[in-house]
Amino acid sequence: ATGAVTGVSYTIETTPPTSAQPAKNAPPTTIDILLAIISDGVAFNIVSKSLLMAAALKYQTEKVGPVGPGESPFEYYYAWSWS
Repeated sequence: ATGAVTGVSYTIETTPPTSAQPAKNAPPTTIDILLAIISDGVAFNIVSKSLLMAAALKYQTEKVGPVGPGESPFEYYYAWSWS
């Protein structure tokens, strides 16, 4: 993967967003971002600036059982970070 944005969609949801879960052994491929809350037709911005998004290693755990030659002894978990 090149890290390039290959698609974007915009939806208006009526339920609260779920929390993002770390992806195992690879950076996540999608992300949901809450941009605003709309109440009685008025938008209240949550994000008011540009976001720089990057997948980052959040934690690792040891693998259970034997590990093959050249294989990492860890499971890696990635999630989105932003600034």
